[in-house]
Amino acid sequence: MELGRLLGLLSGLAGVAINGELCTRRFSTRASCRKCQEVCPVGGISFSHDRPVVDECNGCGFCSAVCPNGVFSLKDNGDSFLLNRCRELANQYGHVLVYCTAHTGEGAKFTHGLPVTCLGRLAPELLVGMVGESGSIQILKQKHVCTGCALHRGGELFDQWELRTRTLLECLGYSGELKIITDLDQGELVRRISQPPVRVNCTNRRDFFSSMFRGARQAPVVVLDSILGPPRRQPTPGVGDETGRSPSPRQELFLTYINRLVKSDRLHHPLAGVRVVEPDGACYFCGACVRLCPTGALRRAEVDKYTISLCIPRCTGCGLCGEICPQAVLRSTREVTASELANRDFKPITVGSVKGCTRCGTSFTGNDMAEVCLRCNLEQRWQQGKEASQ
Repeated sequence: MELGRLLGLLSGLAGVAINGELCTRRFSTRASCRKCQEVCPVGGISFSHDRPVVDECNGCGFCSAVCPNGVFSLKDNGDSFLLNRCRELANQYGHVLVYCTAHTGEGAKFTHGLPVTCLGRLAPELLVGMVGESGSIQILKQKHVCTGCALHRGGELFDQWELRTRTLLECLGYSGELKIITDLDQGELVRRISQPPVRVNCTNRRDFFSSMFRGARQAPVVVLDSILGPPRRQPTPGVGDETGRSPSPRQELFLTYINRLVKSDRLHHPLAGVRVVEPDGACYFCGACVRLCPTGALRRAEVDKYTISLCIPRCTGCGLCGEICPQAVLRSTREVTASELANRDFKPITVGSVKGCTRCGTSFTGNDMAEVCLRCNLEQRWQQGKEASQ
């Protein structure tokens, strides 16, 4: 058996499932991403044969929250479970209160709240989905509890997630749907998550969202994919790519809620923090970015003109294309809109043709910003670096 696959199977014994096919380090030795390793509170993540391996796991879910490609997913209380539970609580009790288990003690178990191991595992994509399923959510976060917790890093992570989620919701046309409670005592917490169910009528914003999502709640494909993994299938013309790589399940789940939550007057409003990759310099169409993109978001064509095209919904912003670009010209700078995220067509991000080098006269393929051939370009860069070092 292939050693990389065996390591993946052994990692499957931990509290997280790993889809190593989406890890940027698998595609290039130039990939520098170590977010999962840096955030793991027990130092339990290592890399072997350019794939992540979990040696020790406490189920905090931090690795799942920070990975842009969705390589990690919790086996217990995963994203799909939390979304389904969020919907059930909203339907039965009229509200959703999310809290970490540190607020109630190790042995406490309540059926009417939504406990998580740590708030730091609630990535912005998941929080947006939870708002979509319930209309609004309340999250209990008391600073003194986070400070004295072994997973105190989770409090810092959640502060980042909260800010980004609020910004995203504002871009979609909402405010106040994410509420943070900081002063709830133990007795009030128990009362809130232990109260009997109430009958909820369709008269508020939550029920408006519920009716809007009702048609999408019959085991949508993206939820099944996030549980079972993406099915092995041939790429669909105009949707897949020549490598047959699948998009990130978490990204697909995120897009589902973005497309349903956005208000009509915000379709063309830039989404803060959701950026698209574009070249800002000379491109010679080597195709390295296309061949190594983990989710198949990039495509190269040589019909009439040379083009590099991008499927915006497939891009997770992992940054690998920028790291492996020989010219270092790919940048994630422009923020995309909800309407762009809904369009799965491949759109050209740079176009080129055969031209003559202005320095040596050699014919080469390049975009409008490429004035000299690749050889002359490299010579110029080498000379500039030499002069800068003197």
